[in-house]
Amino acid sequence: MKKLLAILAATVAVALSFVSCNKNGLGPDGTLNGTTWVASQSYSESGITFSVSVSLSFTKSDFTLTGTATGSYQGQTHTETMTSTGSYSVSGSTVTLTSKDPDTMGEKVSGTISGNKMTFVGKDFGLDGGNELVFTKK
Repeated sequence: MKKLLAILAATVAVALSFVSCNKNGLGPDGTLNGTTWVASQSYSESGITFSVSVSLSFTKSDFTLTGTATGSYQGQTHTETMTSTGSYSVSGSTVTLTSKDPDTMGEKVSGTISGNKMTFVGKDFGLDGGNELVFTKK
């Protein structure tokens, strides 16, 4: 009987772990609520070295993106920081961010979620055209 109860308890624990978090990084409510994703990338183009570090945090319906971008050329370095806010939606493995900032109101960028990775086309974040910006769930 004790062995049967132990097997039952283990089965319930495994089942609950699958219910509480699904394979695409979403919570049980189908949103990104309470999650934070981080990305960093460096690349060079025409003698200029670029470095980007970004954090993307979600509530039930909104996101906040904070980031730092640094460019270096011939010993000169320029760094900019930014914060952006907006709403988001999730459809299957696609997440769409919609800006609420005055300068970019209504602009949208879409990415894909696979496990603990969220991938956007880099140009949507000011990176060189073909680069991707891959966020990892914290």
